[in-house]
Amino acid sequence: MANLSRMKGERWPGCLLLGALAIASLGCSRPEAAAGPQANAQADSSEQAVVVDIAVATLDDGEGRVYTGTTRPARQVSLRSQAEGRLLTLAGEAGDVVEQGQVLGQLDSALLQTAVGEAQAELAAREFEVAQAEAELADIRTQIEQARVQLQQAANDAERLQALAEQGAISTQAAEQAQTTLRTAEQGLQSTQEQVRTRQQAVAAAQQRVAAQQAIVRESQQRLAYGTLVAPPQRNGAGTPAGAGGFNSAGGGGIDPGGSGQHSCGDCRHRQQSAHLYPGPKPDAPD
Repeated sequence: MANLSRMKGERWPGCLLLGALAIASLGCSRPEAAAGPQANAQADSSEQAVVVDIAVATLDDGEGRVYTGTTRPARQVSLRSQAEGRLLTLAGEAGDVVEQGQVLGQLDSALLQTAVGEAQAELAAREFEVAQAEAELADIRTQIEQARVQLQQAANDAERLQALAEQGAISTQAAEQAQTTLRTAEQGLQSTQEQVRTRQQAVAAAQQRVAAQQAIVRESQQRLAYGTLVAPPQRNGAGTPAGAGGFNSAGGGGIDPGGSGQHSCGDCRHRQQSAHLYPGPKPDAPD
């Protein structure tokens, strides 16, 4: 509720106007009870916003009486970093006005960088597995072509020797040996085809492991990027914070974003123009 003071005029009309202004100004803020028990449970004494006057509201009743007061946000929105870590630096104090995209602090990224390196090394190993499986598949496909050639040759020999055996030019044992060679070539081709299917499955499985590891690398890189804390975009007209940023739970601080839209309630108008830091524990000194 805005704090109003009567500048001049008679006492009785001023009391009536003061009461009207008090009722109108209730629209500028939401009662704490309306926020519900969940909002009350989230409130923490170490994260109370610093009171910063954003705009001044004035009202002239047209009869020579002017009232002046300040408007305050109806609620506070705390944004936190999506990565946890020790806060090394903090570029600002509670209540400072910050611009969108401004660097506010830096988390200790040693562990995050190690995680990125390990994930990338694992990805390289998975990619090597894919390359190895693809090379083995190519080798098996070459063997298939050779097996087909051998099968065709065995079939031709068996047919030719069978004809010679029927003519009595060669023994029947030679024709039977040619048939045995043909059956062996057929079995060899079938076995090689089975190996191709097995190698294809191995390649697909290796590619799936690469895709999964790529997701892990992206996640670790994103967490490393979260180590740099920047001021988020201002809220849109609907009052919803856009983007992410602020301090994480390890640092204990955060951002109370302002809004870019104009809010009107009763006879007062104010424009939220910037974001403000709210207090948290000081960052630990670097080791």
